Amino acid sequence: MQQKCVFSLITHDNSEVVVPADFVDQSEMLSNYAKTQPQENGAEEEQQAKFVMTDKAPFTNKFHLELIFEFLRLYKREQPHETPEEGASDVRLGKGESNSEEPNFESTMPEWALDLFSKQSKNDLFLTMNSANYFGIGPFVTLSAAFVCFQIMKKGAEEAAEYLNLELDPNSAEEMRKLMGEMGQAREEQAKQEKASYSAKEKKEKDEARRRAEAEARAAAELENQKEDE
Repeated sequence: MQQKCVFSLITHDNSEVVVPADFVDQSEMLSNYAKTQPQENGAEEEQQAKFVMTDKAPFTNKFHLELIFEFLRLYKREQPHETPEEGASDVRLGKGESNSEEPNFESTMPEWALDLFSKQSKNDLFLTMNSANYFGIGPFVTLSAAFVCFQIMKKGAEEAAEYLNLELDPNSAEEMRKLMGEMGQAREEQAKQEKASYSAKEKKEKDEARRRAEAEARAAAELENQKEDE
């Protein structure tokens, strides 16, 4: 049977943390590490390979790992049939509600992820994002990056720079304002496209429903005529 790997990680704050299987499965780095290790001999049944990575994981304290573990627990429970790529495809700037004039960015985030990220301090979230990126935990990286993007889209240039811990000189501030303006225009354009797409879809569905109703009415009329002829 395929070998099952159990990892213990030494974090930056010198904690030794055993990571759950979901974390290992999502982490390309840990999966590749396991493939390079020698197989233990003499095990007839499924065996566990225990690895202690003694090099400290950069950016990572015990808190950050536990936040990723909680995310993966919720991700598995709430979106059990969704791949990370499918999850990312539904988190798009400006998607919002189809019948809304203004895009509601947070409506594109899974509620459980929005709730989890909103509870974290900015610095804790950023450090955990670095940790997730280091280990290659794709779903966390995708959804947390979308969350951060949603936050800065609601801010002005100076507020966005402060949120991202950036110091702006006058030239950089102007560049940031220009970038935020371009992002706002892109947001509005995508919102219009989403609305137009929804309208076209709605019209198509109404046309199909009308055709089905007409077909059913004709069939009922023909059946009634047949009964009268009999």
